[in-house]
Amino acid sequence: MVLRLIYPPAVDNNFKKYYFCYCLEKKLRNIFNNWGDKFRNGEITEDEWKQFKNIWLEPRHDIVISEILRFREKAQNIDWSFNLDDIFVEE
Repeated sequence: MVLRLIYPPAVDNNFKKYYFCYCLEKKLRNIFNNWGDKFRNGEITEDEWKQFKNIWLEPRHDIVISEILRFREKAQNIDWSFNLDDIFVEE
């Protein structure tokens, strides 16, 4: 089975995808922390903890990080040369 990321229809441009990936990473971190609490509190075994991390979490985390890096690379290819006086204006 191959795991892949499918963006919701509302996530329809690169900016939204980039932001969405950061939201996913935050959700994954929260899930990781919840499972870590369960492990520390003795609610799950070490084997269950390792299985969660290796089989469920890491593949999803790898996909999200890969997407974030892909969008970051796209942003680095943009010509960001501009005059700060044109960006910050007094009104």
